Formats: sequence, C-alpha cells, structure tokens
Amino acid sequence: MKDQDQPLQFFDLIAREWRAPGQVQQVLFNASRSAVAFACECGAVAIAAIADKSSPRARVRRAADSARLSIRQREGSYPGLKLADRPEGRTTALATYGEEQFQFGKGIGRVNSVTPGGICVHLPPKAAVPITAVAEAGGLVAYGFGAEVQLWHPGQDIRLVNVPGAVSSLRFSPDGHALAIGYSAGVLLWSGINPTSTVAFDATPECLEWSADGRWLAAGLGHAGLALIDMADVSCKVFDHFPGPVTSAGFGATTVVACGAFRVAAWSLENGAPIVTGKSGLVLIDAVAVNAARNLVAVGYANGLLSLCQIGGNAEILLRQDTGSGVSALAWSPCGQFLGVGGRDGSAALVEFPDEMFKS
Repeated sequence: MKDQDQPLQFFDLIAREWRAPGQVQQVLFNASRSAVAFACECGAVAIAAIADKSSPRARVRRAADSARLSIRQREGSYPGLKLADRPEGRTTALATYGEEQFQFGKGIGRVNSVTPGGICVHLPPKAAVPITAVAEAGGLVAYGFGAEVQLWHPGQDIRLVNVPGAVSSLRFSPDGHALAIGYSAGVLLWSGINPTSTVAFDATPECLEWSADGRWLAAGLGHAGLALIDMADVSCKVFDHFPGPVTSAGFGATTVVACGAFRVAAWSLENGAPIVTGKSGLVLIDAVAVNAARNLVAVGYANGLLSLCQIGGNAEILLRQDTGSGVSALAWSPCGQFLGVGGRDGSAALVEFPDEMFKS
C-alpha cells in the first residue's frame, strides 16, 4: 500500500499494485488477455484478473475549455492476487497453456496447468527427473528435463528431441513451427521432425525471444551478453561487454533491444548498427519489454524506476520514480494495452494505459 503522505505519481493513477509472496522472476499474460501471472523466486505463482471495474480508461476526462486531459483517482479497492494451489516444487518459468491457462514444471517431473483462478492440474506424461523448461504452441506442449525435450499433444504420440546438453529454456516461434531449445552450451533449433541446426555459445541462454516474423532469435546470455541469430542462414552475432547481465530482450520492427546496460541497448537488424534509445544514466537497466503494437519499450531500473521510451529516440516518459528496489520482470499484454511489472521486493503491478495516452 502507498504511504498516504507521499504525493501521487502517474503510476498510482493507472496501476493496480499488490504484494506477491516473494521476488517476482517472471510476468506472463495468458493468450486470451484475461489474466496475468507473476512467478516468484520462492516458487509461488500469483494471478490477477485483467478486468477492472475502475479502469483508467473510464477515469480519463477532457476539459471542455482547454481540451486538456486528466485522470481522476481510483475510488475504492480492487481484488487481490489469487495464488496457485500447488506450486511447491516449481522448477521452471511459466508458459501459456491454451487460451486461458498457464503451465509450469516441477521437481517431481510433473508439468502443471493452472487456471486464472489458481487451480492446478497435472498434465501427462510424467518425467523421471525435474522439469527444467516448458513451452506451448497450438496445444503442443514442450517440456525439457536433463538433456531431452519431449513434445506432447493430447491424443498424439510423444516425440523426443535429444539435446547436446542440459535444457535451460524453450520458446516456440510465433507461427509455432519452430522450437528454440536453450541448453548449457548453445541453442538447438527444431522444426517439426528433426533438429535442424545448433548454434554454440560459451554460456547458457537465460532467455529466448523471437521476432514477430520469426526471422530472428535473441538469446540473453547473462554476463556473456546477447546473441542474435538470423534464421535465414542460421548465422549468429554476439554483442558483449555489457556492464550487467542480459536477462531480457525484445524486438522492435527493425531493432533488437536488451537490458544490462546504463541505457537501453539497441541495434539495427539490417546492419547491426547501434540505435540510440532512451537516456543514459548511472543506474543499470535490469529489465526491458517491447510493446508488440507500438514502437515502445518499457524499461525497469535497478533502483525501481520505471519508464517508457520510443525505440530510436532518447525521450522517456517516467511512469514511476525510484522506489529503492529493482524491477525484476516486465511484460506487455499481446494487445499492448497492459504492462505487468514485478519487483525484487515482491511488488507486483498491472498498468493499464488509457487510449488517449498514445494518440498524437
């Protein structure tokens, strides 16, 4: 809860904020845009409904004389987070499951689905060792354990992909036809029948992100930097010498962006040239998330500051000032209207942007 003696910020007018059970490691929206989930370091999964009876869009007013926009303060309270009922032993990041649900892997070799209401159900089949990664596309579930990935679809036979090292992350391409498998020494690319190619690194991918057209794959390599794979010829370029770890990345229409520096790290996909984005400061950027509908990137800093900036521009919109606790996870909804924010202090927030904010 906000201290009543502190002045309101823009963030307070357009965000709902809760306290999760622990540091938030991941924020994920379900496919139907009805719920957002916050995965915590302790294993807990907290879920919030998107629907809001006091939506910021309903509280925007335009003055008749000056046409100036204002937004009135929220009245009353809003529902709290719902906790998944069986998250103990969770070993993986969250993935979507169908239109409404989420899924995660567990140390006992199970994959659990979880509804927006927090109800968990085991998904078959069961592995003999802990699940280390999960992903889903079009009803096809991929789950990694040890040096293997199994692909399962209800009513179909299980398919097995052997991996050169321990599986760390999984991500389907936007069309669902290709699967990127991060492992202890690189990325294996799978497309339907057999692994098609392997790209080796000297580090384990901590995150995998596809461009919207499936042409590019970005792999955050922690302190080793950012790997950018061109799927046209499976060539790879590594951007290194980051002052901090690269744990999140994303794509604009013609750019790739990453965290881990003192300003948003961005490069052109056409020629690899640096693209000035946002302002340079003295605090590391710990998280970035690119809006799929607009040329915007949300930027979370190690001191809790949160801002928006246009990719390729140096102007920033300050959403929240320094809170003293870093932003650990960011994610936009597929429609680009909502931003989920997770903090190292266990704060979890859902920001809804009024339509008028993005109109010229």
